[in-house]
Amino acid sequence: QSVDVVAANINALTHQTLAAEYARICRRMLILSGFPDRNCAKVAEALAPCGYHVKETLTRNEWICLILCNAATS
Repeated sequence: QSVDVVAANINALTHQTLAAEYARICRRMLILSGFPDRNCAKVAEALAPCGYHVKETLTRNEWICLILCNAATS
């Protein structure tokens, strides 16, 4: 079973660990937050091999929200 969108507000290491699982269940868009800006590149790099690219980056103080799209469906 799969979904179009996954939203998760958890730490960067957990996002990195779940990258393959996100790709397995999510067809289109990931909305990932809950980590400071110093971890932004690590999260994006973990999702790139799974076919996701950063569409938008939102910030509030030091906190990041990444909106990533699946390259196959965007």
